[in-house]
Amino acid sequence: MNVGNLVTLSCGGGKMDFVVGDLIEFGWIYSTCSLNNKTALYLGECFIHRPDGVIIENHKVLVIGEHSSTIIDKGLLRHMKKKNKVFS
Repeated sequence: MNVGNLVTLSCGGGKMDFVVGDLIEFGWIYSTCSLNNKTALYLGECFIHRPDGVIIENHKVLVIGEHSSTIIDKGLLRHMKKKNKVFS
């Protein structure tokens, strides 16, 4: 659900709120995944609207040190957590 810039993600029975611009961490996903243990900037939802009317929910992140954003499937949401704030 998206309200303004707040995105509430439901994953694994729990809910987590992300705001565009949040610093996030990925945990261990699978052995050859390039997102394993990476830190990224959450850029928001990114939907695909297919011609048959089906809407695919994706999300966009910018991995720290990368030059372009990455679109992730909603299945990866359970591997994301907010990183503790470094700056006040």
